[in-house]
Amino acid sequence: MDEEVVATKLDRAHEYTNDLAEMRGLPKEEYVSDVVLQRAVERTLMNLIQSCIDLTQHVRAANGILSGETAKEEIRAPGELEIISRDTQQKIEEAVGFRNVLAHRYGEIDHDVVYEVLHEDLHWFKRFQQEVAQWLRDRQSWNVVCSRSTRSDVFSRVLDVEREIFLSIVWLHLTFSEESMELRFREAG
Repeated sequence: MDEEVVATKLDRAHEYTNDLAEMRGLPKEEYVSDVVLQRAVERTLMNLIQSCIDLTQHVRAANGILSGETAKEEIRAPGELEIISRDTQQKIEEAVGFRNVLAHRYGEIDHDVVYEVLHEDLHWFKRFQQEVAQWLRDRQSWNVVCSRSTRSDVFSRVLDVEREIFLSIVWLHLTFSEESMELRFREAG
């Protein structure tokens, strides 16, 4: 599996999550009456959910698991591999259904529901990102330990250490960004 691809996809999901976090805080009445903001939130939610799907598709393929027939089935792979918790898996599967409603406009969009998702469900995406980042970090640490016992090539060890540092930075970035985001909300509230 290409850890850099996973890290890049995690970073993209993190950017979308942060963008959405910045859009929170408006009174519901103001959100419901602002069509431009509604579209920005809806599009960013769709991008965030799609980035989770893309990430799980990469993990699925890298672990030799056949592709799912639906996007919801793609989300099951990291749950089955115990990369993410069952609770996180269930919430992200629900989000995929929500993305389908937003993307394909099945009927009218209920802006009250979108507002609620924006304010109540963003933490599930953060949790998804943290669980995948932790799994990737643990996996990489295990690979480094295993490879050190079988390889004597100094260059390979340097690459392993560089990869481990890179993944640690991604994990720390996600962890500290969430903590600073929570701090900003506490200070603003």
